Amino acid sequence: MKHADIRRHLTRNNVERRMLMVDQALASGHAHQGAWLVDYQVSELKQRHQLDYHAMARSGASL
Repeated sequence: MKHADIRRHLTRNNVERRMLMVDQALASGHAHQGAWLVDYQVSELKQRHQLDYHAMARSGASL
């Protein structure tokens, strides 16, 4: 398994686990907590994607 595949796999698992936390928060009536977790996750994913993109650009890789 390539390094990029491993990172993608780990990231996907992390997202799934956090989305499960969101589902649990919503189910338990803590909708505001669930919304906060979604906002946090989305901003974190955007940030991580930008970092990955900049790292790829520096290494000369193309999308």
